[in-house]
Amino acid sequence: MIRDRGNKKWVSLMLPEHVQMLKEMAIDLNRQEQPILDEDQIQELEIRINDSIQYHLPLEFTIIKEGFEQRVTGYVHRINQIQKQFKLKDMNDNVKYINFSEIVDVNIID
Repeated sequence: MIRDRGNKKWVSLMLPEHVQMLKEMAIDLNRQEQPILDEDQIQELEIRINDSIQYHLPLEFTIIKEGFEQRVTGYVHRINQIQKQFKLKDMNDNVKYINFSEIVDVNIID
C-alpha cells in the first residue's frame, strides 16, 4: 500500500507568493457583482423604508460590500440625501452607515 501525503508533499515546493495568490483566487471566486435594481424594485424598497420610519420598525438591509453579501439590521435614524446614505442605529445603539448604492434588498423585521 502506498501512503501518499497528498497536497502536503507539494506545498513545501510552492513559494509563499504562490500560496497567497491561490488564497486570493479562492476569495475572488466567491465575489458577487452588484445587481442592478429596476424602478419597481427601488420603489418597493422605498415603501418598506418609509413604513419602517413611520411605524418605527426595525429593518434588515441586504448589501453588497466589496463583492460580498452582508446583512445589517437596525432602525433608520436619518436619511442623508446629499451623501446618499442611511444612518442606522442597531439594537445596541451602535451607529452604522449604509450607502444607497450598496443596497440589494430591504425587509421589515417583525
